[in-house]
Amino acid sequence: MKKVYLIILFLTILLKPLAQNIKLTTKMPDKAIAGERFRVIYELNAQTKNEKITSSPVEDFQTLLGPSRQTSMQTSSNNGVTTTTHTTGFAYVFIVDKPGTYPLPQITIVVDDKSYTSEKKTIEILPANKQSGDSARKANSTSSSGSATQEKSGHTFA
Repeated sequence: MKKVYLIILFLTILLKPLAQNIKLTTKMPDKAIAGERFRVIYELNAQTKNEKITSSPVEDFQTLLGPSRQTSMQTSSNNGVTTTTHTTGFAYVFIVDKPGTYPLPQITIVVDDKSYTSEKKTIEILPANKQSGDSARKANSTSSSGSATQEKSGHTFA
């Protein structure tokens, strides 16, 4: 009888990661200022390797950075039960020059032959204050002009 309990315990520990319910979530601001950068993180609640990412093009979005892969692991213990949570995030930095409401670029991540697609979300781009908008535009053009040109060639959503 003891062997049966040990086998069941072993199989439960072994198969638990396979039964994980993987979700793709999107972390982003609700609003951004025209001409200013904003970050979007698409996050899987799993540790992944060799994932393939595809994105949908969205008019007026420029990608300044991305995808930039981030991983984290959190371990907690409660009443002798240890739980480990892995997350894998893919960060993008975008800029939109015109005010309005825009659909966020959706991405699809393929992990172990399973596809996960981000939810449809929108972001409101607010008009820039004349004074702060001009200074933000100057700061963006001087600090990122070289890298933005390189990124635009391979990852622009326009």
